[in-house]
Amino acid sequence: TKERIKAMKSVRVSNVPTMCSEVDILGVFSSFGEIVSVNSSHEAKTPFLEYHIQFANDEDAIEAVSNMHMTEFLGRILTCTIFE
Repeated sequence: TKERIKAMKSVRVSNVPTMCSEVDILGVFSSFGEIVSVNSSHEAKTPFLEYHIQFANDEDAIEAVSNMHMTEFLGRILTCTIFE
């Protein structure tokens, strides 16, 4: 439904090491709720990835940011923000 789609929120996860896979991201972030999609991007001049993780609802996205922002993951400190 349109309401369900509108309620979905994405989390931008920055400073992710390039050795990280989508499976790694799903393994960590799926503990906060249902993930609808995961997309990654990589700037050629930087040694890290950025992921956009779309959750089924905004509460799960907010919980993921609250728990994962500024935490260490595979040797790097993650930056997590809500991305609409």
